[in-house]
Amino acid sequence: MTEVQRGFSFRISDTATSELRELKRRDPDSFDTIIVLLQEIRTDARVCEQLIDEHYSDDTIRQVEPFWAAQSEGMNAYTVKLYEAAGWRLITAGDHRAGIVAIMSIMKRSRDYQADDTLIENLRRDYDALGLTRRR
Repeated sequence: MTEVQRGFSFRISDTATSELRELKRRDPDSFDTIIVLLQEIRTDARVCEQLIDEHYSDDTIRQVEPFWAAQSEGMNAYTVKLYEAAGWRLITAGDHRAGIVAIMSIMKRSRDYQADDTLIENLRRDYDALGLTRRR
């Protein structure tokens, strides 16, 4: 866990950690791009918050959108498309009260994340393991 300004802590789930290892092996260029972003997030609360800011975009983050399948279960989760790692998507989650932003998954954009039962199962497990609050 890395603390950033304004009390936010940035976390990476067990699932995302495993996916990063696989990404490094399969697509080193995209891995490098994503690692640079993760390093920036660790040190900049503004970038950290942008990962859970619905409809946010800039020259690095192409789009932040709600992850509706997870949101319907009370999880504050989002999909994040990046410009430089164009074939990849981040699944993020946030807990404003606890001041936590987390990378939950890193996946190919071609994958149908809304209908991916394994992704949802991993997200549930990691969301609870990180102590993120579910909305009722």
